[in-house]
Amino acid sequence: MVPFLYRCPNTGTQVQAWTVDNPTDKLSMPAYRVYTIRDDGNFSNASEFIECADDKEAIEKAMQTMNGYALEIWDHGRLIARLPGRPPKT
Repeated sequence: MVPFLYRCPNTGTQVQAWTVDNPTDKLSMPAYRVYTIRDDGNFSNASEFIECADDKEAIEKAMQTMNGYALEIWDHGRLIARLPGRPPKT
C-alpha cells in the first residue's frame, strides 16, 4: 500500500490515506474509510476502515456507527458521503 495526502473539500483539512500500489493486492471488496468530524470541523485523529460491496452499503454501515458527530466516508480520494451529526455546541 502507498500513502498519499489529499485535502478534504468540505473542511480543507489535509488527510493521509492509503492506496493499493499493485493490482494483485486489491481486496475482494472495496475498503472505505470513515472519518469522524469534530465540532470544530476538523477530522478526529482516528478513522475506521470498513469493507463493503458498494457505496450504499458503506453509508449504511457508517450510519450504524454514528456517535453524534458528523462523518465522512471516503473511497481513496473520492468522497462518498458526509453524514451530518448533532449541531455544534455554542
